[in-house]
Amino acid sequence: MTQAPVRTTRARLVGLDGLRGFLALCVILVHVTAHYSPSILKVTHVEVLGQAIVVFFVMSGMLIYMPFARAILDGSAPLRGLGGYVRARIFRVFPAYLLIFWVANLFGALYVENAMVVQARGGGGGTGSIFDPGALLLHLTLLQNYLPSQLQTGINSSWTLTVELAFYLMLPFLAALAAATAARLAPRASRYAVAAAPGVLLILVGTVSRVVLALVAARSPLTPDMTEWGPNPIAVLTRSILPWSDNFGWGMLAIVFFLALRRGDLSIDRARTVRPVAWIVLAVAFVASSAFFFVAPRLIASAFAIFATALILLLIIPVDGTGRPWRVSGIVDNPVLHWLGTTSLSIYLWHYPVIIVLERWGLAGGDDWGGWIRSLMLVTVISVALASASFLLVERPAMRLGAGRKER
Repeated sequence: MTQAPVRTTRARLVGLDGLRGFLALCVILVHVTAHYSPSILKVTHVEVLGQAIVVFFVMSGMLIYMPFARAILDGSAPLRGLGGYVRARIFRVFPAYLLIFWVANLFGALYVENAMVVQARGGGGGTGSIFDPGALLLHLTLLQNYLPSQLQTGINSSWTLTVELAFYLMLPFLAALAAATAARLAPRASRYAVAAAPGVLLILVGTVSRVVLALVAARSPLTPDMTEWGPNPIAVLTRSILPWSDNFGWGMLAIVFFLALRRGDLSIDRARTVRPVAWIVLAVAFVASSAFFFVAPRLIASAFAIFATALILLLIIPVDGTGRPWRVSGIVDNPVLHWLGTTSLSIYLWHYPVIIVLERWGLAGGDDWGGWIRSLMLVTVISVALASASFLLVERPAMRLGAGRKER
């Protein structure tokens, strides 16, 4: 007898927007603390919250791969809507980025030197405007992160967008290859294995790349921070798609599993066992990530990607056959975090120029607990306000144009 599908056909996946909002706050917390309050950083070790980027990548792999995975499972051509896919990806990233880049450039709130080099010499200088035609073209196309001399310049956190764009570029080719393989297979169950194959491939590439880079960095005369962020080839490779591929791959596996549940190809009884298994994986991955933090920091992202995958599955998988979401998912998706998640891209891009301007104008707090709280509040409030405005005026209309819908 065919198992009835679990009803999960909601307009959106409850919990993910709120999770994005929380992650955006984590990123601000890490950067504010590292930039203004290094002594607080030594006490709190909040830099571990920088793993928020891993969760962003896992979610991206899951959501961006979803329509491709559907096509593979349906036996249809995943590249049929390639033009729309390209348009949507371009309009999702570049309008917000270009607006914020130019505003930051106008205020001289960009790094014109490598940010890690500036930090290593104790701060001061290293910021301003970029008008050199060659450097400007690299930044406007998000290609600057492929050159050692330009890495961690401009909006220094934009390296993640360069990684995202590389993922967007390779994904249609991986999906087309998987679809061609799936077309030769008759059993539907085999199609799920084929749909999961691109994710498995990226996990292997990312894991191997991260281990190799860790070995190369260990033999380098450069400091660990410089091999991660400095103006050198090791850091360029570290900030490239190669060692981060596994993050996207785990998200791709998660969405294949979710589609099996949604389509009724995974029995309800079996699906129910996923939640306790996810809790176990969550705990083990957390312990592994904590261990890597102390003994092998360059490998922490690979373990944390597994933690992120388990967390996301707990948020999006219904607790029963009626499609009822986990209560925690609704709590996470409260109006405040939901809005922060909706505007998270703009928050992410605005916050570092805000950090630079507040420091230049002498408005940031000092390197003490009171100063830390002052800086954190200022950067958060101003970044969220700017992000809300740029989202409403630029980002949301651009997303609608990218989706082929006119702004009303």
